[in-house]
Amino acid sequence: MRDDDLLVAAHDAGDRMTLVTLYLRAADDLDGDARAFFLTQAWIFALEAGDPRADSLRATLSEMGRV
Repeated sequence: MRDDDLLVAAHDAGDRMTLVTLYLRAADDLDGDARAFFLTQAWIFALEAGDPRADSLRATLSEMGRV
């Protein structure tokens, strides 16, 4: 299954932990605004899920001047 399809499936299932992972994966190959967008999505889902990655995501976004 392609990552796009996995994202849709995770959204449909409400699987926030998987969404964090997939948005992080999507951000890996990007920079600038596109990277910030996907990292923000990962951060939001991490916060909602109580995922411990939320803190490091916030730190990364802060370093990027996004938080």
